Amino acid sequence: MRYNAPLHKRRAFLRARLGKELREKLKTDKRSALIHKGDKVKVVTGEKKNHVGKVLSVDYSELKIYVEGVLHKTAKGTEKPQPVDPSNVVIIDGTFDKDRKLALERR
Repeated sequence: MRYNAPLHKRRAFLRARLGKELREKLKTDKRSALIHKGDKVKVVTGEKKNHVGKVLSVDYSELKIYVEGVLHKTAKGTEKPQPVDPSNVVIIDGTFDKDRKLALERR
């Protein structure tokens, strides 16, 4: 179902946990939020564990995000951005404008 879902429903799969400090700063009980381009995230699992960087892009069709500084070498020797699963990151900081704050307050 996850990979056959239409794009408007895939959006819900691109959520990540909020860091403790960010939750206290925003005064919210919600544990996760949608990832947006420009959010500062920390990779918590995998080869690039503890790497902190900004989200360069969010890929709705592949359900992956691309984080600044998370690269892998190709067979030709060039470096490309490595896709990261949203469940493997924690949002540390981001721009929480009016609409995004309302989404956190919604029950």
